[in-house]
Amino acid sequence: MNAFAPGPRGHMLFGCSERFRNEPLALLNECRQRYGTLVRLPVGFGASFCLAFDPADLDTIFQGENFGRSDIAAAFGPLAGGSMIIADGQKWKEQRKAVIPSFALPRLRALAQNVDALAHERVADWANRVDHNGDIDLQHEMVDYAMDVLTHFLFGHRIGAQAIARISHGWTLSLRYMNIRLSSPVPLPDWLPTPNNRRLHTAAGQIATVLLEIIAQHRSSSPASAGGFLDDLINYRDEQGQALDDQHILREIMGVFLAGFDTVASAMMWTLGDLAKHPGWQQAVRDELNSVATSSRLDLKDTPVLEQCFNESMRLSPPLWLIDRKAAQPCILGGQRVPGGTNIIMSPWVTHRDPSFWERPLDYHPEHFAATAPSRPKYAFFPFGGGRMKCIGIGLAHLQLKSLLRQVLTHYELNVRPEHLPEIEPAFVLRTRNGLKTSLTRRVANGESTAVAI
Repeated sequence: MNAFAPGPRGHMLFGCSERFRNEPLALLNECRQRYGTLVRLPVGFGASFCLAFDPADLDTIFQGENFGRSDIAAAFGPLAGGSMIIADGQKWKEQRKAVIPSFALPRLRALAQNVDALAHERVADWANRVDHNGDIDLQHEMVDYAMDVLTHFLFGHRIGAQAIARISHGWTLSLRYMNIRLSSPVPLPDWLPTPNNRRLHTAAGQIATVLLEIIAQHRSSSPASAGGFLDDLINYRDEQGQALDDQHILREIMGVFLAGFDTVASAMMWTLGDLAKHPGWQQAVRDELNSVATSSRLDLKDTPVLEQCFNESMRLSPPLWLIDRKAAQPCILGGQRVPGGTNIIMSPWVTHRDPSFWERPLDYHPEHFAATAPSRPKYAFFPFGGGRMKCIGIGLAHLQLKSLLRQVLTHYELNVRPEHLPEIEPAFVLRTRNGLKTSLTRRVANGESTAVAI
């Protein structure tokens, strides 16, 4: 990319790649503050990214047909290559037809009872640990809960504990190696037999083995429409009447894991953590959930206070702290001509904290999303992306959050553990390096309480 926009010079050979690897959030913030809303970021060996921070430019990128998957998306090939979340253009449109019905409202309604039961089980398990003075990590708990819900969504029923353990182990290893791979702005091709690439392929292969076993068992047992994502894919036929083979089904399941597992766990973790730090908002959400206890809505529209708090947590701690696209043809961004083939980086982390759009950019201030709040550009807030490739799993995320919070806030008060300061880790998703510990106080009728650290 030509130097059409200002930006840091970086190292003569490696550009800003080392800093991007070690402190990406600080680098992105500095680029916005020092160079403006359109920045050229050199990442080594003549390659550069275009950093776009202006919501007007983001609108152009998200809505335009000229912008598709970036070269960065190819880095996810070992985990989700060939899936809808990696595909682009016509192939993406065709694959989306097979996937989208599973995320529609009727399917979510059918799933809701199972999600409520899983949330109840999760919180009941916390109760056992309260009785025994156990310690629980909120980040770990949300990962486990998200895995329980996602496997129900995928397969339409509970799978065995051993299968979940094998998937979880393989996924943990895969993301560890994927994060190493993504720490470089220009990842090496996954076919190169580097030690990290070999480990990544091995871990991904372990997950694939388990999933292919589940697919084969599902086909052989022919259950009466279990109603899961797998069932939808098995029954799907394209315009030529062709069914999907097991490898295609495997790729789409892996894609859902990549897009809808750690992202949702991160979103729930940050939301609960923020409520723990702000007891007034926590009580307001509790009261609101109690007032709509009989509501059948799965989204957050009947719980505006919860929606405000969730959105504010997603503003301050967006799981997807970086979103990427690629300009297929030359385009105009920020009044400048950007060459075709340019990889473009957008950062919710940066734009969500821009004082040009937010009254209290660094504070937890759910009033940012109140009905009476000042109007803002459409893409001043974009935690789930935008345009035709916007995340299709938002409804499922809302369902999980609402079910869990109803259980948690009914039985517990959440409080911060003052000696624990989470260390933010901008990996594949925004998480913490040291977990997120919060103390729980059991809510009981006689006013007594029992506390446990989570």
